[in-house]
Amino acid sequence: MSLKKTDLIAAVAAHTGSTSKDVAAVLSGIEDVVVANVAKGEKVVITGFLTFDRAQRAARTGRNPQTGEAIKIKASKSPRVSAGASFKKVVNGRAPSPKLVRVEAGRSAWERAAHDTSAHPSTSTANDNAMVLVTAFRSRLAEGASEIDSLDPNDAELIGLNAANVALASARWSQVLGDRIDTTQASELLGISRQALYKRQSAGSILGLPGQGTTWFPSWQFDMLSRSIRSEVSDIIGAFRERLDAVDPFTIAAWAVQKQEEDLEGIAPADWIGNGGDRRIVRVAAERAASRLAQ
Repeated sequence: MSLKKTDLIAAVAAHTGSTSKDVAAVLSGIEDVVVANVAKGEKVVITGFLTFDRAQRAARTGRNPQTGEAIKIKASKSPRVSAGASFKKVVNGRAPSPKLVRVEAGRSAWERAAHDTSAHPSTSTANDNAMVLVTAFRSRLAEGASEIDSLDPNDAELIGLNAANVALASARWSQVLGDRIDTTQASELLGISRQALYKRQSAGSILGLPGQGTTWFPSWQFDMLSRSIRSEVSDIIGAFRERLDAVDPFTIAAWAVQKQEEDLEGIAPADWIGNGGDRRIVRVAAERAASRLAQ
């Protein structure tokens, strides 16, 4: 079972007795400080735990997997993370693992319920994931206990059902189309207005997926370090637009997260781009996919 960001927030909140909101704020702050310093070439060391720094790869010559021709790969920089000595000792069984605790003192009944999973034992990975979601949900609800207590039971049930439907829709979306951010998040990330964002969408430099009350933007399109749109995105959108009379953005989004056995050595285009794969090769893969759809 993998621990995602929301899982980590819920686990730290349970371990320390903090609210999920406070933990999320601190974690977000740590991310910003680490990314900002590593991006400008500084090393960030959390003694005994992790070291973050920037690796530099010199320009080199590679091979196009489709044609075998030699291609020049530009010099690049990438973030690097290494484990500290204490961390390694625990992982290798040479030191005891930290004992996770739940701080109950001073908590309300709502807050204790937010972290009580003993009544819901899990028997599979699916159940484990469901309990992580429920734990995070309860933890967030604990912060608004007074408002919830004032609800009519029927209203509370309806709100709960609607919230569950939203959670399921989000999970299904992630499985099919990958992670995404909304219009507000995309505007803030890029430092541009909504109008400027929609202009870029119309111009084909970014992929937007219409949703209820917002537009969703698949996360793989963004370079989070430079807070910019990856240049390969316009290539991919252009390849589909040039070969299809009407382009469904969901088709492109779905293609981007599916492994391409023939064209990209079994790698999904989103991962190919994220790993710094050759831009021309992913463009050719998009052209072939669009051509197959056009037949």
